[in-house]
Amino acid sequence: MKDDERDYCDFYMQTCLETLTNKYRITLRIVLYGPSGAGKTSILKLIKTLNLKDVLSTVPSVTVEKEIKKLLLMKLIFFALPGQKRYLFNREMLVKYLSNADALFYVVDSANPASFRFARIMLHHTLSILATLGKQIPIFILANKQDLPNALPIAVIRDSIWSPLMKEFPDIKVYFFAVSVLNPTTVVRVINECLRLYLQLNRENNVFPLRLLELTNAESIVIFDQDGFPIFFSDSENDAYSTIGLVLELFNLIQKEIKQNIANGFGIIRVGNYTLAFVRRQIDKDYSVTIAIKNFHVSVNEISSILTDLLQQPSCTL
Repeated sequence: MKDDERDYCDFYMQTCLETLTNKYRITLRIVLYGPSGAGKTSILKLIKTLNLKDVLSTVPSVTVEKEIKKLLLMKLIFFALPGQKRYLFNREMLVKYLSNADALFYVVDSANPASFRFARIMLHHTLSILATLGKQIPIFILANKQDLPNALPIAVIRDSIWSPLMKEFPDIKVYFFAVSVLNPTTVVRVINECLRLYLQLNRENNVFPLRLLELTNAESIVIFDQDGFPIFFSDSENDAYSTIGLVLELFNLIQKEIKQNIANGFGIIRVGNYTLAFVRRQIDKDYSVTIAIKNFHVSVNEISSILTDLLQQPSCTL
């Protein structure tokens, strides 16, 4: 990239992104719940750092744990609730967190069929509380620990845990995902599907990444924080997942490039057939954001102008 192009992008991105601190037009609250040992705390740690070393040293928690991810004009708030049997009928705890939840991630140990009966009882209790609250939120059942050789497929878990409850809760929307913390993309995929559904249900059509995707004629848009936690948007679902895998694999390289060349600005990384434009800004000492634009079809200066226009539009969310 030419120096004048880098300076041009840096000037406009500094003007735009510095205005985003403390401005969250979308707040998505997600509750993680399920039996003890299913992997809720591990998933939360993965969301926090994407560091497998931290994840693998996890022990079941007996307290409510919280993690917040800030990505431009959106804030994702995760609450992981303890799943020991003694908390099953702690109605006060469940009401407190479910009453404000936008989605429930119900985590099940897919390699422990002995836990399925209790998982079904716990899910029934949870859905009953949601019904009492008059809330209809999407339920994402995460068949966790799919990396283990004895992990059972989603069909078995659906038949064991959800099918017996379907008649009692016919209006509940339930989505099943096979996940493993050893494969971060599987967890990221659930979160992004939850975000996509949330935006769809709330008719958020003028979403910043989708407009950026359209105006740059790019294959995918990925936005991630300083820890590498990503959200992604693409016209092709398969391309979105391949892009997020690419971004996660390249994160160390990206961080090195950012530190050396684009501390607060714009950079290009080319890998094989991929061209990734990275726009990065340190919002404050604890918060930075990077926008990755894959295989765009406009000039570098046009990208900067498009970003400037979108971020200054009060109607453009996220």
